[in-house]
Amino acid sequence: MFKLRKIPCAVMKLDWEIDKRNFSCTSSINVYHCIQDERNRSGEICIQPVWVQPNYCPEFNTGARALDTVPCNVTKGCPNVTFLSNEAYEYPVCLNKTHKKEILENGVYSLPWFWIVIPVVLGIALLVLSAAYFVWRRKRDDQKKNETSNSLGNSEPFHRTKAFHEAIQYLENGGTFLVLSGIWGSGKTKTAKEVYRSVTGKSPTIITDLQKFDCEEQNQALIFDEAISGNLSFGEMKNLQDNIKLWLAKVSNGKKPRLAKVSNGKKPWLAKASVGESSELEKISFGEHSFLEDEYNGETKTFIIFTSMGDRKSIFAYITSAASDKDFKVINLNDGLTKGDRTQILNSHFTTSCPNKDFSKIEDLATKGNNESLGYPEICVLFCRCNDFQKKKGVDFCKNPLRFLRDHLEEMYHSEKNKFFMLVYMSLNQMEIDVENLDEMLFHKLETCKSYNHTQAEPSVDKKIEIVQHGEIDSGNIISLISPEFVDKVPKSSKYRLQHYVIKRMTLIVFGAFHFGKLLELSKPEDLKGFIKEEGIVTMVNNAVGDIMPYLIIGGEKWLQYQQKMGWKTAGKS
Repeated sequence: MFKLRKIPCAVMKLDWEIDKRNFSCTSSINVYHCIQDERNRSGEICIQPVWVQPNYCPEFNTGARALDTVPCNVTKGCPNVTFLSNEAYEYPVCLNKTHKKEILENGVYSLPWFWIVIPVVLGIALLVLSAAYFVWRRKRDDQKKNETSNSLGNSEPFHRTKAFHEAIQYLENGGTFLVLSGIWGSGKTKTAKEVYRSVTGKSPTIITDLQKFDCEEQNQALIFDEAISGNLSFGEMKNLQDNIKLWLAKVSNGKKPRLAKVSNGKKPWLAKASVGESSELEKISFGEHSFLEDEYNGETKTFIIFTSMGDRKSIFAYITSAASDKDFKVINLNDGLTKGDRTQILNSHFTTSCPNKDFSKIEDLATKGNNESLGYPEICVLFCRCNDFQKKKGVDFCKNPLRFLRDHLEEMYHSEKNKFFMLVYMSLNQMEIDVENLDEMLFHKLETCKSYNHTQAEPSVDKKIEIVQHGEIDSGNIISLISPEFVDKVPKSSKYRLQHYVIKRMTLIVFGAFHFGKLLELSKPEDLKGFIKEEGIVTMVNNAVGDIMPYLIIGGEKWLQYQQKMGWKTAGKS
């Protein structure tokens, strides 16, 4: 049993030996440990030790009742060798993450009295001199909070997982191509951004559309966020390979590269070049690009991070062969989560969204569910931000998040129609709404959706949304209709954005179930691609763990309408 301590664990060998004798572990296998748990609480237990790798700390997982290892998230003092978990006292950073006050009270790392008195005196003086500033700052912050709903977040907490540290190590050791794979909601984009910032110290350059990748404009490391699909043609892969090769040459030696040749008569992604110039691609050497990078700019980092729903190793192997001396690394974020990672991710989101609730009542959810329909980080976000999900059985939600989300949106459609249509508006407007620059045409088109009546195939008369008053949009009422559990405030702007793509997709699925004709009318083909399936072709809508699949299943005339919208040729039609 993990016995909590009121004071932190000893960090001196003599003190640790005294605590060990007082605790009395009688087994030669289960030896004395004094470590912290996933909530940074110090405690003692008799348990079999485990090996801890460099830059990691041992931690007791109260949910699993087992030892775990978690990344050491400080800049100095982390273990630099492999050690046994019961020897954690040799590494104070692993034991005293949140107990600075207790450390001082108990004499560990105590300081001479004058080093305490002098800062206190200086602190008082600074407080007096800066009182006016803090009062002004407080009033300004309160005013900003009153301008928007303080329940709308603008950032999500991020836990540095084992996969994060593995990615950092790969890139800092000279890695060039990194693939972060995983199902939607597994944190690929967020992890890619945080890895990029940690390695470069800069904001990331993100490519989401291959057509907009121009190597002449890009002069630093890149993130290709879900830009590589599984159905790229050979010509498209060849163009991308050539352009990556040119980009590597540019960022390595600072020279303006030649442009890629047009392949098979198709428009290249960058710019046009004559056929006679294509042979120049073979003259570029990449074996020395790390050395050239140092000469060109000591701060330039030469790497690309790809995010992908699947590993797609054959595609990435071909694309990254642009640098013949470099291999690529794939890190699957679904498989890379340790038990400690899962607990910390759940804890960080729960304490952010529910600061006044007891985490111990739900911490066992960190070990529940296989997360085959939605990534674990996004499951934690939805659960922690939505009170309705917390009121239901947490284990069932972790196993069936898409089913719960769909049911919640359907209930919102029936009981809070205006809020639901606000989500529809954002889903059809690049996942965001600018309350100072609204698309009035889209709002008025959504007015024609009436309350659902199962006796009608499609609504035909108006049911006006309350945000429209006398033909004009009441912008003052817009914010009150934004659902804080699904929407984030974009910092320093008048924009609000859906928290994740899964919100958009499930919202459009529910909207299409009630208003399919209106969904086709208001959507662009790219908004519909992938989540509408023909009835009879998709006969099973449950996946391996029982959750629903994120598809809108249609048939008959609706399927023909969908084919026409997508520009597909339909069989049997003249």
